[in-house]
Amino acid sequence: MVKAQIHSNIIEAQVNCAGCSNKMVLRGAFHSQQFTVESCYKCHSAYTGKRQVSDTGAVEKFKQKFKGFSSFKKK
Repeated sequence: MVKAQIHSNIIEAQVNCAGCSNKMVLRGAFHSQQFTVESCYKCHSAYTGKRQVSDTGAVEKFKQKFKGFSSFKKK
């Protein structure tokens, strides 16, 4: 016999991507009907093959801070 009322309700949820503003509808046992994800299949580097470097500011700051160390003369 199959037990009644043991499975979650399946709902449609609106998913918004914060990276590329893509919107999609998923069906599943979600707690909310709308939520936001950081990246999706259209903008994540694993799916697109494009690498995005987000720490260029930190790299430039490091290079600026230590740029004079290469000009020291050895004794």
